[in-house]
Amino acid sequence: MDTPRRDGHEREYLRLLRATPLPVAIHRKGRWRFLNDAAVELLGLHDAAALVGRPVTDVIAEEDRGAAAARRAEVEAGGRAVDAREFRIIRPDGEILHVESRSIPVTFEGRPSSLTTVRNVTEAREAQRALHRSEAEFRSVAESATDAIVTIDSRARIVYANPATEGMYGYPVGELLGTPFTRLVPPRHRETFHRALARYIETGDRARSWAGVPLIGMRRDGAEIRTEVSFGEFEIDGGRFFTGIVRDVTEREQARRRLERSERRYRQLFEDSLDAVYVSDADGTILEMNPAGLQMFGYAADEIGGISAEDLYADPADRLRFQREIAARGSVAGFEVKLRRKDGGAFDALISATEDRLEDGSTEGY
Repeated sequence: MDTPRRDGHEREYLRLLRATPLPVAIHRKGRWRFLNDAAVELLGLHDAAALVGRPVTDVIAEEDRGAAAARRAEVEAGGRAVDAREFRIIRPDGEILHVESRSIPVTFEGRPSSLTTVRNVTEAREAQRALHRSEAEFRSVAESATDAIVTIDSRARIVYANPATEGMYGYPVGELLGTPFTRLVPPRHRETFHRALARYIETGDRARSWAGVPLIGMRRDGAEIRTEVSFGEFEIDGGRFFTGIVRDVTEREQARRRLERSERRYRQLFEDSLDAVYVSDADGTILEMNPAGLQMFGYAADEIGGISAEDLYADPADRLRFQREIAARGSVAGFEVKLRRKDGGAFDALISATEDRLEDGSTEGY
């Protein structure tokens, strides 16, 4: 593109360049010849006169100066436009901006020159770097996580799976990518999963919270596992994706069931024992007593609350002797004492007891 010779037409052309909001500069043989107000503002200056005649490379980061010089020479020597190129410029206050420039050959002041338009892309690059950092941080956490982390698209196809997924389900990660998430779910539950996801995508309505959702999983070998899944949603370029953190709770559920069975057995023994059994706190306050104990001591069930184990001893000296022995040993067996019923009657008894301790070693009860 050639501008008119230096006459009224060229002055009109420069007036238009000054008025455009896009930063525009003209340079020749590596030195500034013209900058419009938008370019001056972009460079952090107050007046174009501060740059006219000076080397273009004065405002370009040192690492980018060689590429900028080669680009300028290509435009001026070849007489043709070149593709957009990104450079870093340094403002007087030290701020570094990322700019994208395009250059075309022009005739200015009667001599071959280059006209460059500049676009500030600093925010876009910072956002891109932030995204890359975020992705790197996510990958670092995901790759080292012990829980399986799986991302699916709106069609429930797996687009990401971390190494723990392979350990949990037995599938190599590469084999899972692009396949339906329901591959990891027993066949009888797959339709329910699809309906729930489709309902949410269409309506945004969740039938339940997506935190700690119980889900039966299926390994590659067909074995079923119990899992809890927490889902989160995000969008990329208008596409909806869902990342799930999957925790294998099979062992936890088995332990819970064992504990429940143990508690049921303990409760049955407690209720059905022919011997008196009671539980007290560290101060000796009775918390519960079984039916045989209530009968032995003559109390009703609603009377036992607030009674101290000390009230059951006919001789306070026996109580002190019991406390010293269990404090020293943690338990006693066949401890001979004389106990007292509610009506004051005394009887001889043998006590076996165990001290319950907390993790810090303090006594919780007996």
